Amino acid sequence: MAIINLFRVTAPNDNETTSDRIDFNVPGSKTKVENAFITKLSSFPSDGVGNNQGAETPLGDQSALGAIEDILIIEGFISKRNGDNNDGMNVYLATLKLWETDSKEVDDVWELGRMGIIVNDNHNSDTIPTRTGTDQKALLWERIEYTSDFKENRELFKLFLRFNRGDGT
Repeated sequence: MAIINLFRVTAPNDNETTSDRIDFNVPGSKTKVENAFITKLSSFPSDGVGNNQGAETPLGDQSALGAIEDILIIEGFISKRNGDNNDGMNVYLATLKLWETDSKEVDDVWELGRMGIIVNDNHNSDTIPTRTGTDQKALLWERIEYTSDFKENRELFKLFLRFNRGDGT
């Protein structure tokens, strides 16, 4: 199982080594304690298609408009949803909630988003935020959906992130 690092940048020099992160699928993890697991990553790139409506253009012609967006959906679960001390305090759920409620961008620093991901067995899936130059990019938090699995004492989640790219100007 791949180790997946999901992280959030805040300061200008932050990168994938930031401590504001969750390490998923760590080897030897047991579900009897608080842990975080990603079971599925789905990527949905899409291109725009426009209808030509010009006076000299045959009706129904369509044109490719190029890449519009890429949505990354992360599905997984947090084990021991009630916390290691059975007090309803799970550190992974608290981190996800903080990321959900905090600002999704940092003005004049991380304007395209704050999230990044590293997948240790498929680096084609990595996104490490870049805030300067001509290849600015980041993952922008869209939303998270939770499902409580009381029988298994875990919290399932589905996280939606959008790949955001700037032109460096």
